[in-house]
Amino acid sequence: MKLYVFQVNNGSTLTFDTDLAVQTVLELKHAIQAKYKTAVQHQVLVVNGGECMAADRRVCSYSAGT
Repeated sequence: MKLYVFQVNNGSTLTFDTDLAVQTVLELKHAIQAKYKTAVQHQVLVVNGGECMAADRRVCSYSAGT
């Protein structure tokens, strides 16, 4: 399985291993920076409904779509 992150600014989808789902949102942001060169401070991660993801929470703690 994969973890998908949709980029609103350009309509593309980023793909990661699901092991990041049990990591913190900050760790996911660092993975995005490492793989796609988007600086952590320029990322705003939201889940369905527009809720901003808190950096210290685990990604899997959010109710997100598939």
